[in-house]
Amino acid sequence: MSYPTVAEIIAQVESGTSGGVRAIRFEADLFEKIRKPENRSAAQNLCIKKIAKINQCSGDTAMEIFCTSYGKFQILGETLYSTLQYQKPVQVFFADVTEQEAAFQTFLKIHSFTYPGESLLSDATLRETFARFYNGPGNVSDYCERIVEAGAFLMK
Repeated sequence: MSYPTVAEIIAQVESGTSGGVRAIRFEADLFEKIRKPENRSAAQNLCIKKIAKINQCSGDTAMEIFCTSYGKFQILGETLYSTLQYQKPVQVFFADVTEQEAAFQTFLKIHSFTYPGESLLSDATLRETFARFYNGPGNVSDYCERIVEAGAFLMK
């Protein structure tokens, strides 16, 4: 039995494909949370300024980029430009699957996640840990279920 890779599993969870189809999702809840400057942290303000500079856009557009998830792994703009230190316009990232794959691998490396897809699918505790650091603390059980479903779909 051949198990899918972690990248293939998460691409299936996030955008319904392990191939080249790309997705984009605006995170309205995050946008509403940070819309007012007084609701943002200093780090978030710096990230928004960085996004505006790199993308040569207004602060409002930078906030939209910050609050949008991109590509087959649905990497949030905030994560892309803060945690991953991406230095190119978001359009480059969105259009280039190789850049998306490299960013995902960098994210895994930053979080010291070196496990194979088989472990992600078979170990519930590992799956929960992954769900928390990748998708956030909300809806961990739902995300774990989606990981299992994606693995089953890919192993058909």
